[in-house]
Amino acid sequence: MGQLSKFGTKFRLIGEWLFVILLPVVVIVANIILKPASDLLFIADIVLFGIIISLIVIKVKAAYQRMFFLNCAVALFVGFYVNTVFYNEIIPYKAQITAAGYINQQPFDKFHLYVLSTENNIFQFYCKRPVDLLPIEQFNNFKPASISVFYVNQLSMDILKLNHANFRVIRAFINYPKENLLPAFINKATRFKTLDRVYLIAK
Repeated sequence: MGQLSKFGTKFRLIGEWLFVILLPVVVIVANIILKPASDLLFIADIVLFGIIISLIVIKVKAAYQRMFFLNCAVALFVGFYVNTVFYNEIIPYKAQITAAGYINQQPFDKFHLYVLSTENNIFQFYCKRPVDLLPIEQFNNFKPASISVFYVNQLSMDILKLNHANFRVIRAFINYPKENLLPAFINKATRFKTLDRVYLIAK
């Protein structure tokens, strides 16, 4: 029983050291691939992380306490990076949010809003007023009672063009359409291959 307990302790310790060492390495590699517009916050994160690690190593003598604080420091390092660098690089490509922010501006307050697909839940969530669903097959014959704007994803746009629908584009937004983050999207050199567009259109 004692040997099993010692083995479990060593196994857990190895796992914790892997966490402490490899997770910062993953963040550094991700930042190299991501190539954010500015490295200032990333550098600040590394400097703060280095200071905290140094203080832990110098001040904390007990091994189990030191490991605990090292794990906390790594978690803070990763959390700071995700919230200040990674998230800010990724969120502009969620065009549903950007399009909703655009249409929430005061000049569009009296426009009636529609979506042509039931999958546009993010756009509807971020709009500050109700958004109605108009099935895409009804678009050509639809006559809005008031000035209206239609949110259209890339697939719906392709269908409208195929059907020679009459519309004008108010604004197009670059969009990353998937929920999961693919390596090709994180990599700035290949990101363009994963993108499409969403549109705000009018009849």
